[in-house]
Amino acid sequence: MTETLMVTCSHCSRAFPTPIQVDRATLDALVLTRVYECPHCEAADTYVKADHFHRLDITGEPQG
Repeated sequence: MTETLMVTCSHCSRAFPTPIQVDRATLDALVLTRVYECPHCEAADTYVKADHFHRLDITGEPQG
């Protein structure tokens, strides 16, 4: 299942979606470092692979 990756802003601590959509197996294989601008506080920052997570990881919905 393809899911949108999210990050948490290092300035305002709010989560937001990134433009990246991958499945979990693909994410495991990626080398990922990106710069995003937070839509909440407009701070731009660099995020590495470990900063990315799937939306289901924070909603408590079952993985399937």
